[in-house]
Amino acid sequence: MAQGKDDAKDYALHFDLTVPFARYVLDWENVLTFPFKRYQIQPVRRGERSQRGRFKEFWQSDIDVIWQDTEK
Repeated sequence: MAQGKDDAKDYALHFDLTVPFARYVLDWENVLTFPFKRYQIQPVRRGERSQRGRFKEFWQSDIDVIWQDTEK
């Protein structure tokens, strides 16, 4: 993680789209209307060394649908 110019803000590169989505759903679960649908397309980075055919930065797209089980 790199420090910003004013050292008051931290900046990081997107690593993956799955974990931020799971956190978002948990944080806003009482506000979201289910089934909740979303899509996201953006560049992300791997946390490992580049290899042939596996780039450090690439574009990832997610299409997600999540719902709550009402029968418990």
